[in-house]
Amino acid sequence: MQTDEISRDTLAGLTVSEATVRYGTPSDEDRFTLTTRVTEFRIELLNHFSADQLADAPQITEVTWTLSPHRNLTLWFEGDGTGGRYVHHLEWSPGQEF
Repeated sequence: MQTDEISRDTLAGLTVSEATVRYGTPSDEDRFTLTTRVTEFRIELLNHFSADQLADAPQITEVTWTLSPHRNLTLWFEGDGTGGRYVHHLEWSPGQEF
């Protein structure tokens, strides 16, 4: 499992399958329709879509890995869970409030 510094550049173009090879088995996975009504945890996703794209209600796959007892990684992909386009990521600590 890779746990070094994670940047947008290292994730660009990554698919869910490739991320699973890189980070191991996810601890959680979710699929949802992105609208302007999102939780604080997902709010940054709105910065990656235009108003027209949001009107089309893009499907998002959210995948989370526990990288260490003190570090989680969530990646968001547009599309289904297999080959969706990487959109954004967030590194966060367990217990962190959003």
